[in-house]
Amino acid sequence: MLQYKASYCNSCHTRYSNDWQSESKNITPLMKCYIVYISARSPYDHGTEFIETIFNQYLSSSWLQTITKEVGGMAHEDILEEVPLRKSQTNDRYILQTDGSHIPMKLGWEEVKTAVICRIKGIEITKEGEQKVNIDQRFYHATKDNVVSLKIDTKSIISSLGVKKKDFIVMGDGAQWIWNMYHEILPNAVQVLDYCHANAYVTEAMEIIWGEGSKEAKESSEYMRHEIKHSNDGAERVMKAIDACIDNKVICDDKKKDRIKTIREYLSRNKDRMRYKKFREMEIPIGTGLVESTQKWLIQARMKRSGMHWSQSGSREMLALQVFLANKNYVTWFKKRFGMG
Repeated sequence: MLQYKASYCNSCHTRYSNDWQSESKNITPLMKCYIVYISARSPYDHGTEFIETIFNQYLSSSWLQTITKEVGGMAHEDILEEVPLRKSQTNDRYILQTDGSHIPMKLGWEEVKTAVICRIKGIEITKEGEQKVNIDQRFYHATKDNVVSLKIDTKSIISSLGVKKKDFIVMGDGAQWIWNMYHEILPNAVQVLDYCHANAYVTEAMEIIWGEGSKEAKESSEYMRHEIKHSNDGAERVMKAIDACIDNKVICDDKKKDRIKTIREYLSRNKDRMRYKKFREMEIPIGTGLVESTQKWLIQARMKRSGMHWSQSGSREMLALQVFLANKNYVTWFKKRFGMG
């Protein structure tokens, strides 16, 4: 039987007592497991009603926060020790997608870096003739630490999963820190730029050249997007069109000139990651929708709600709990950590 009293102010989240023990509330390990699970899924003030309904005992939101922070701290310590092992087969191929999302902290916004690893189960062709990649064996990781920390964590996870580095396809939105990390931990992996991000840059370039909303911009964007997807030199064709406009001084506005040069550099830097025709022939996915959707339900749904501002420790603890829940090993870990058998 564990005994607690609330130690954090529910409004400003500052600690107002160092004494956690109290005779007034008794929390069993099972109750604690439920409290943390509910608190990781919804704001603390929403959890009080659930706990009272299940256990017929009222706990304020401050109590829920105190208990969740304690367990979250343990989860943060154990997060890399609890990677669910999966046996990799000889011909298995794996995808690693990485992206960043921002959460509100007390002193401003800070980035959470998320990585998703999954196995390519198979490819099927839709009625529209498009390829649909079926995946399984997903594993999630998220951290608010720097890129070096994410690199070390990802390398450790790959090693724990027993996946050979040559069997990886790595994907990103074009951010240079992502490619630098991939190059260090998976130098022989196939690198793929997210097709939707490439499309967005191409569309913006055509609108700068022809005018936003114009018929010419729409038609040229559609043509260029088709070329990128269905030819191996699509990126080069777009860059040639941009170069011609720059050489012929079609664009007079200085801001637009600078922007289209930035787009040109982006396409040049990523052209070898935009061989979408080749990738499709190799049955390699070309979109990072998996990690982008993961950002929404893994990070933003709980940690980016209106009025929320996280402390450094609170954000790390909550992220660790989100990762355990996403990987479906929270209950197993909790039983092991608290000796529930």
